[in-house]
Amino acid sequence: MSGIEVALLAGSVGASAAGAIASAQAAQGQAKAGRAGIAMQREQLAIERDSVALQAQEQEAERRRRAGLNDSTLQATIAAMGLDPSSGSIGTVQTENRRIVESDVGVIRLGATTRQRQSHLQDRSLALQSQVLKTNARNAWVSAGIQIAGSMFGAARSSSMGISKLPTEARPLGQSGQSDGMF
Repeated sequence: MSGIEVALLAGSVGASAAGAIASAQAAQGQAKAGRAGIAMQREQLAIERDSVALQAQEQEAERRRRAGLNDSTLQATIAAMGLDPSSGSIGTVQTENRRIVESDVGVIRLGATTRQRQSHLQDRSLALQSQVLKTNARNAWVSAGIQIAGSMFGAARSSSMGISKLPTEARPLGQSGQSDGMF
C-alpha cells in the first residue's frame, strides 16, 4: 500500500472520528442545557409546593378567624335578646357552624395536598426527563466509539486487502484495471 493510500485511509478514519466526537459533544451539550433547564423547573416546583402550604395555612387561619367573629356576633345577639346561648336550637346552630368551619378547613387542606401532590408528580417527571437526557448523552459517546471503531476496522480491512482489491465503486478513478467506457 502506498503512502498516499495510507494517508487517505488515515484521513478518512480521522474525519469519521472527528465527526463522531463532534456529534457526541453536541449531544452532551444539549443534554447539559436541558438538564439545567429541568433543574430550574424543579426548583420552581419546590417553591410552589412551599407556597401552597403557606397559602393553605393562611386560608385556614382566615376561615377560623371569620368563624370566630361570626360566633362572637351570634353570642352577642343572643345575649342582647336575653336568651340562653346553650339552649336547644341556639346550641344546635353553633354546633352546626363549628362543623361547617371544620369541613371548610378540611377542604382547604385537601386542596393544598392535591396541589402539592401534583407538583411532586411533575417534579418526579422532570427528574426522569433529566435522567433520560443524561443517558442519551452517554449513549452518544458510545455511538461515537462504535463509529470510530467501525471506521478503524474498515480502514484496517482496506489496508489488508489493498486499495486495488476493493470493489470498483470504492477505488479512485483510473485504478480499476478496466475501461469504464467513458474514454
